[in-house]
Amino acid sequence: MTIGIRVVAGHPIAVIVDGHPAALRPKERVVVAGLALRHPEPISLNQLISLVWPDEAPATAKQSIHNHLARLRTTVPGLVATTPAGYSFGAGVSLHVERPIADPASGGDDADADASGTGLLIELADVSDLRRARIEFRRRHSPPEAHDLANLLQTTDVDALIASLEARVGGDGCDERAWWLLAVAEVKRGGIGAGTAVLARARSAMSEVGLGVGRRLVDLDGMLRDRVDNVDVLVRDAYGSPRGALLEHRDAGIARRASDVRTAWEAHERFVVVLRGPDDAHRRALLARVVDDARASGFSTASARLRVDDLGSPSITTSLLGGRPLVAVVDICDPGADLSLLLRRIAARLDQTPVGWVVTGDADPEAVSAAVGHGASEGRVSIRHSDTAPGTLGLETASPGVHRLLAALATLGEPVPIDDLDAAIPAARALALEAARAGFVRVDATSRTIDLASSDVADAALAPASEADRAEIARGLCALELPALDHARREDLRSRWSTRAFGAGDERTVARTLAAAGAYVEHGEYDVAAAIIGRVLDPIARTEGRSASWCRLAIEAGRALLAAGDAAGDALLADVVAVASDIGDDELAARSTLEWCRLGAAGGVGPVDTRRMRVVDELLDRLADPGDRARVGAAAAMVLSLAGDPDLLRTRFDDSVRDADASGDPTVAAEVLPLAYMAVPLHRDLQVRANHADRLLRLADGLGRADLRWEGLQIRYSCEVMRSDPAYRGTVSELHDVAARLHEQSREWEMHYIRSNVAILDGDLDGARREVDESLVFAGPVDADRVAAVFGAHHLVASMLDGSVGDLLDSLRTLATDQPGIGAWHAAHAAAAAAAGEHDEAVAALAHVTGAGVVALVRDPVYSAGLVAIGEAAAATGDPTALAVADAALDELAGTWSWCGSCTFGPIDLTRARVARTLGDTARAETLATAAVITSGEMRAPSFTRQATELLVSLATPIVRTSVRADPDPRSDPTGPDDEGMHADTGHP
Repeated sequence: MTIGIRVVAGHPIAVIVDGHPAALRPKERVVVAGLALRHPEPISLNQLISLVWPDEAPATAKQSIHNHLARLRTTVPGLVATTPAGYSFGAGVSLHVERPIADPASGGDDADADASGTGLLIELADVSDLRRARIEFRRRHSPPEAHDLANLLQTTDVDALIASLEARVGGDGCDERAWWLLAVAEVKRGGIGAGTAVLARARSAMSEVGLGVGRRLVDLDGMLRDRVDNVDVLVRDAYGSPRGALLEHRDAGIARRASDVRTAWEAHERFVVVLRGPDDAHRRALLARVVDDARASGFSTASARLRVDDLGSPSITTSLLGGRPLVAVVDICDPGADLSLLLRRIAARLDQTPVGWVVTGDADPEAVSAAVGHGASEGRVSIRHSDTAPGTLGLETASPGVHRLLAALATLGEPVPIDDLDAAIPAARALALEAARAGFVRVDATSRTIDLASSDVADAALAPASEADRAEIARGLCALELPALDHARREDLRSRWSTRAFGAGDERTVARTLAAAGAYVEHGEYDVAAAIIGRVLDPIARTEGRSASWCRLAIEAGRALLAAGDAAGDALLADVVAVASDIGDDELAARSTLEWCRLGAAGGVGPVDTRRMRVVDELLDRLADPGDRARVGAAAAMVLSLAGDPDLLRTRFDDSVRDADASGDPTVAAEVLPLAYMAVPLHRDLQVRANHADRLLRLADGLGRADLRWEGLQIRYSCEVMRSDPAYRGTVSELHDVAARLHEQSREWEMHYIRSNVAILDGDLDGARREVDESLVFAGPVDADRVAAVFGAHHLVASMLDGSVGDLLDSLRTLATDQPGIGAWHAAHAAAAAAAGEHDEAVAALAHVTGAGVVALVRDPVYSAGLVAIGEAAAATGDPTALAVADAALDELAGTWSWCGSCTFGPIDLTRARVARTLGDTARAETLATAAVITSGEMRAPSFTRQATELLVSLATPIVRTSVRADPDPRSDPTGPDDEGMHADTGHP
């Protein structure tokens, strides 16, 4: 079958299958148009939604898109492929364009667009937002600017300039540079109000096509709000800071230095440029020129301006033009910044890997290259943007009081209400007035805040201060309330000031540092929390050695690093375990061991981590305190969680629970009980598992801990699925609510696979695959083998449900060969081989797990799912040994649903019914299939309901009517019908 996408300007898009057009509905054509719009790149779900509903999407938008995609797949098999980044055309789909799009701005066709046949040409005429598509098209294919339009501002004919720019923005409402020039020109002609009106028009025009204004317009808006009306300043100080007026104004050389940068990026396919020199107006003007030149030279840009104190989420301004390589421009204002951390955090926020980085500061290009991951053979250039020192600020003429005020503001590093300064600086108001008149500070009369005029003022103010002076200033700042600041930022500053005032190892500093880190952890910014703690670890180690205080802080830093997906946390925690044991602090040794053995670093699939188990065993041999023993026992359970020895895992877990109870400390029980999820996995222990969940929920309420509530709910949800209890839907809803208050990366991974399992139950198999695919983005802190097991299980069950499990045969054949000791892979291999018609291969694979007349599966969290795979393969092949083994093993799970640790393979009775039918026991098969229909209906699981119903029909026995519908009632279906009246499950009106 051949599939082609035919595009003719002025006509609806068409899908041609074997020479004949497929019957598509209007919104399905929009979806196809969206796939073509991004071809060959994938398009995300949100981008599809914005195409189908350009103005405002309904609440059912996501489900409707899923319905349209499902029908497209049914109508034209192979048309749509699912990728981790969204959706794309299938591998065999071709895109054919008969005539280019006419560009209304140019008055004709785009002559040579898409000449290679691999770009983008699509006419959305009557099916979508044409304007958005054409703007995107022009951005991809328009030639770069040939001249610097900023020079036009030198003209005296402002009216002609404005008329020219009006025509330009009228033709392209997303030409940000034209809007910026128009706004500045209007300021020149009519004042600030005229410029502000232009910016309002720009925001409106860009919002119409789903875009926001970028760095240039944001900065200009800020300057106009600050009442800056000097056109020369507006053009030259593009980073929006009139503070440059304090410095010697040096524009000579900007163009030359920008040219040096341009030469660097033109000489290397991938490059790093470091601009060295002071943070001043000169540098800001140069960076603005670099950004402009990058865009004009065919690059997209992402820019950010960061201070050493900016440990929160970086504010990044992007101008992403379709298909263009990305240049990242990072202005790091303080020489003490953790360059590697800041650049990693910037890179993590970008959707596209930059081909080049332009970074300011005194960093070595080698260090920048290492931080951003560029190789040794790629371009690295260091350019000094100014060979002269900053302009003289005249601080020598200021009074001692002003010096003290400026030094306090420099230490503070934040704009601060003047009234708040009274606690630290006597006569702060009078000194502020004197400093403002001298031009050293800026005072906002509306908010009554004060800030230094520039970072150069800060350097000059702190230079003559002695260490004693700085400590005294910091002690005064520690007393400030600073209610206007964000809580996390305030705690971070207090930690800094306490370090300066009292020393890194002082208990006040330790407490404030932990409070600051905790405030960022609450927002999910784990790398920031680790960096805050890291500021004091080395000073403590230098002054008092690796003490108990060092251990307390390092444990939290290690936890934060692991939560952020940074493997350095593992090495740090291993150090803490050794140090705490050496200094004889058993509690810290137990706590650090527990963190060191978390499921992310340990607990992989396969052999036991002997290094961790050796440490655990040594500690258990000598520890006497039950609380400490409970923590170490929990660590042992984590290491053993998927190590193939479930009996030892259960023993260690039960011992740990007993020790926790003996300690009488509810916080110890809170650390141990979540391990029930892996340690008590079997259906025969469901009540024990449920009891642990209930106890966790009571602890969560008593301790006020949302994380414990999430753990308890997750265990309860799994129990409800295993019991075929439809109450699981309410539990999942609460899990979503609690997860919204938690920000741990591994928790996001778990929520994705929970949503994938719910999608399996809902019959949304594409949604299930997409959710588990997207989970990989958040799997960094989790052991790779564990991630792979979850990923594979969800794809396996989705394929078993839609009949495509045979397509997985090659992958499962490889897994069974590479990991012969894992019986579940052999069971899955057998099921795939049977589905693919490879009878002998399926029987051989079954022999690995049933050949001795018993089930050769470890009774771990995937045990029941493995049994289902054995039963399905046995029923498909008719192998008598496998059938007998499966029939006996599955009998003990009658009436329950299978579980593999993260998702269900469906009702056990459905597989039992297939086995019974193959054995010739038709009456028992009918009874079991009827039971599967009933539980599937109660669980509102249409795919399983359909399979059970089809099995009953195949038995040629009349279906006994019950009070439960074989198909879910559409009125109770949570997805509801789509926006064109099609039922989401059946595709029937």
